[in-house]
Amino acid sequence: MNAGLDVRDTVNEAYEKIAKAMFDSLQAIAKDNTSHQQSGTKDDDDKEQLNSHISMIENMHYYRETVNGSGNQSLAKYKSKAQSLFQEHLGLYLKAVIRRPLGRLLVYSIVDLSDRKDFLQGVETFVQSNPSEDVTARISFSKSAFRKVLSHYDPKELRKGIDLLHRRVDKHFGQVQDDSDGLYGSRGPAIAKELVQEVWRECQKEYVEVVDLCKRIVTTHYADGVQIEFSLNDVNEAFARWN
Repeated sequence: MNAGLDVRDTVNEAYEKIAKAMFDSLQAIAKDNTSHQQSGTKDDDDKEQLNSHISMIENMHYYRETVNGSGNQSLAKYKSKAQSLFQEHLGLYLKAVIRRPLGRLLVYSIVDLSDRKDFLQGVETFVQSNPSEDVTARISFSKSAFRKVLSHYDPKELRKGIDLLHRRVDKHFGQVQDDSDGLYGSRGPAIAKELVQEVWRECQKEYVEVVDLCKRIVTTHYADGVQIEFSLNDVNEAFARWN
């Protein structure tokens, strides 16, 4: 019996070493994913970071979907770690990709384009820090400034942005579905399809949060003079076209 326990300990130690080496390698690959293509510009840095997130999301998704951690403490631990890393990098990825279709709504300029902050979050932060002041009295958060931002968003533009977002998500995560060489195993295409669907659902949640925040801010601080042309239903319908 003791001999059996010794064997189990040895096997668990081996699993631990293999899993640790695998995760260390995956994280190193993600960091170096496009390092050889840098030209020193901010766009290159942003693209490198995005590719790093994509790499980690794909690898952690594949790991959590293919590794059976039941009955083995080491594998269960790393499967849980894979889930945590997946959520971390997915969150960062989502905030990066929705800036293209929602950039005008999320970003405003304080002085120039080198000093940008989130418009909606900026309003909330200002109100929390200055509860006795009228946020609309600030030039950066005035009613005319908000109307100018919202003028770029109607149901048609919203759908257009969501369509472009879907193409981008599919480009980032859909390629394994056409794995004719079987590099990802027999389950590869199905796993990739599940990933695209999950990322798309999270994109929709991110959009809904932005719309909810926008409606709440308008109702609370801009009810007189500012209107939103799109609705939550417009968002959900646009996303449903790709479900």
